[in-house]
Amino acid sequence: RVNISKLTNVDVSGDDVTGGYILKIDKGTGGAGIDGWQSNQNPPTFYQFHYPKPDVILPEQRQYIVNYLQQFEQAMVSEDYKNPVSGYSSIIDTDTFVDFLIINELARNVDGYRLSTYMYKDKDKDSKDPRLKMGPVWDFNITFGNANYCNGGSTSGFAYNFNSDCPDDNWQIPFWWYRLLADDGFRLKVGNRWKNLRQNIFADDALIFKVDSIASLLVGASTRNFERWPILNLYIWPNNFIGGSYAAEVNFLKDWIINRTATLDIAFNDFLKPSYDPAASEPPFVTPNPAAGNEDVVFSYYVHEYTDVTIPIFDSKGQHVNTLIDFQHLNGWNQSIWNTPTVAPGLYLFKVIFNYKVVKTGRIIRK
Repeated sequence: RVNISKLTNVDVSGDDVTGGYILKIDKGTGGAGIDGWQSNQNPPTFYQFHYPKPDVILPEQRQYIVNYLQQFEQAMVSEDYKNPVSGYSSIIDTDTFVDFLIINELARNVDGYRLSTYMYKDKDKDSKDPRLKMGPVWDFNITFGNANYCNGGSTSGFAYNFNSDCPDDNWQIPFWWYRLLADDGFRLKVGNRWKNLRQNIFADDALIFKVDSIASLLVGASTRNFERWPILNLYIWPNNFIGGSYAAEVNFLKDWIINRTATLDIAFNDFLKPSYDPAASEPPFVTPNPAAGNEDVVFSYYVHEYTDVTIPIFDSKGQHVNTLIDFQHLNGWNQSIWNTPTVAPGLYLFKVIFNYKVVKTGRIIRK
């Protein structure tokens, strides 16, 4: 049901060979025929041919989609991978990667990103966007608190940290997710998308209404189910919660969702903040200096968001004139402005203090 072009046995060159393809990242079980290739990156990712099927795909088609994924991975290891022209955003549809991440994080999917993961690419000439896309999402049976390993049942943390939570597992999350998450631009997309979704379909009321409506629909079926299979008081792998009743299980799910969205509200809000890059840090500086007439004097500095910035200013006799205080800022470059319309011309002294430590002293000349 993925709406992409079909490949035939004559689609072997030009635009014809560019789509459509569906790839799968998964264990080597459960399919009719398992065939694909393993990436050269660390951790290695095994990409499987899903459509066309391994026994149908032609050599030219196989080579095309392998080359495309290798191009993507090469872009992701490049130092210039964030470049909007030559970087990853020219190869993948970033919005689908954002949505894929959000739904897997909402569900705290312990299998997310590394198993039952699908990707697809349409034909260049027939689609509005022929870049590689994530999806469709699949396999959520051990999500929403229903996994008692690798922090799968926790409402805190990120599912994409699986490689740290379970470093010895045989199936690890592809490296390129971490490269995406190291890009402030991608993180900003995630933060804004989550913020927008929380206004409607991912609002708490909407999510709880969805659970209640499905639970109500299944009341009769659930009664028959647990009469046939009396397991409500039994541990069934990998249960994280055993409620003893259908109502208790439903209430657990709703409580889990509310706690999870509250956690993600805080976590994804941090995505809206730029990251701190030590390599970008430089000593504070002042402009303009000398300052003429009624020009404002601007102090610029690169700091962590949790850095308290205080800038006391004195006249040439050491008398205190003003103190600029900046406790509200984000990671990166920030500014404080000394508005000086009534300050007399002359020489002024200043200190820039980060968290009660003097990091710079200097002079300002007012003409």
